[in-house]
Amino acid sequence: MPAELRGCADRAGESLTMIDVILTTPPPPRHSLAAEGEQTMKRISAVVLAAAWLVSMKTLAVKAGNQIPASAQFRDAIAGDGFGHTVTDRIRSDGQFGGAYYDGGNCVVSWVQSNYYFLRTVSPNCVASLPRSIALDFSDVVTAPASCTVYDAAGNALNVCGAQLVADVRIIANQLFAAAALSGGTPVSLPFNLQPSFSGLAFEIDFEQSVAVASLAPNTRVLEAGADAVAELYQYVKSGRSTTKVSVGRYRMPFQATVTKQ
Repeated sequence: MPAELRGCADRAGESLTMIDVILTTPPPPRHSLAAEGEQTMKRISAVVLAAAWLVSMKTLAVKAGNQIPASAQFRDAIAGDGFGHTVTDRIRSDGQFGGAYYDGGNCVVSWVQSNYYFLRTVSPNCVASLPRSIALDFSDVVTAPASCTVYDAAGNALNVCGAQLVADVRIIANQLFAAAALSGGTPVSLPFNLQPSFSGLAFEIDFEQSVAVASLAPNTRVLEAGADAVAELYQYVKSGRSTTKVSVGRYRMPFQATVTKQ
């Protein structure tokens, strides 16, 4: 369960205590029936609000519990690699475990909730014996960046004219398991940090068009961006208390990943 929902669930118990206090604490003495009636109505309103808050927190916790562990298998195509591939995938695995990522394996997070798919190469409070990463390849330029090297706030460098293994990558496919995705595809984005971070984002890749989806079985979907699929790379730039999403460049970024519910 995400940390924010765990916090909600933990605080749900606290709200019961709060309600008990409201119900059992006697109102202060009043000198008129009107004043006492007003105080009673305030206490009832507080109880109703607290109860509603508790229900909403429980609803969030139930939703988080519907996450189904999943695996993701990357194609890792390289043009001319002897396997009949005519394009080079620009989003590839790190080459470990045959290009597969499993929920809970070496700190990987990979799950399906309703139609939504989420993958992340790292998770909080977890030390992997074999840390995972994802290769992001910005070699096939559509709109060139101002410079081939971009730095995050910590001074880590990203090669935006070539390939680089990135340690902290998310892949989000909002409608991967929706029936409509089989004809209309799904939006896909890849927020990422060059080093594991749980306090913000440095970069994001957004596909400009929905990415195609195919079904191999009821529990398996194939997510495939074709040879001409264009994605835009953004950098999150902080200035004071505000953060701006700034375009770095646009790239053709074909890839294929097969996602299977476990």
